[in-house]
Amino acid sequence: MNNSIDNTPLAQFMGIMESRLSPKEFKEFKEKVQTQLLDRPPVVAVIGKAGVGKTTTINNLFDVDDFVAEPLSFEQKGHVGDVRRGTTMAVRKRFDLKVGIGLDIIDLPGLGDDLRKDKEFEDIYRQILPNCDIILYVLKADNRTLGEDERILKNIVLPTCDKKKIIIAVNQVDIIGENEGIHWDTRINLPGERQEELIQLKQADIAKTFSEDLDIIAEKIVCYSAIKKYHLLELLHSI
Repeated sequence: MNNSIDNTPLAQFMGIMESRLSPKEFKEFKEKVQTQLLDRPPVVAVIGKAGVGKTTTINNLFDVDDFVAEPLSFEQKGHVGDVRRGTTMAVRKRFDLKVGIGLDIIDLPGLGDDLRKDKEFEDIYRQILPNCDIILYVLKADNRTLGEDERILKNIVLPTCDKKKIIIAVNQVDIIGENEGIHWDTRINLPGERQEELIQLKQADIAKTFSEDLDIIAEKIVCYSAIKKYHLLELLHSI
């Protein structure tokens, strides 16, 4: 590997796999990557309650000028339509990761604003989620209770997909500790020592709750701040 193309993250990853596998295994692995990643971009659904920052997360993870968005059609009661909540619409967006592969992101409206609409959206989610490769469930870091998030995961997400596909994305960690008078260090765009401690405690608490009640492994939980662009790279790596 001695040219610019071979220095991409994808090429480096392939080089590592080639060194670890037998020639036959690597050939099969390479063909699988070609089929599953290069020829058909993985589909990631972004779901969660209203107001948790799903769209902001997507916009700050990627260069918003590079995607093509189109309404996501669904079948319900014999007709096809778009998922809408006010000015919000469920759309499929294509993102080029500039490493030879892309991602298709399905941005879904949030739950919790309207009970009548929630049931309609939940039915639509049950149609969409089984066809997705990854489910990115976003929740707010300052949530004091996880009851509604557990309900959504248990009743809507887990019955429709393998739990191994789920990533728990804990957004807005920059506001953790504000009730103690602790604020984000804007000079270096990082949490201070006490705030970092509180973030780790929050992650541990969520990991314990979800692993015990839903059997979702702790390694699938990422704490970040979309608006501060903090730990977005870790989130992208998880995806």
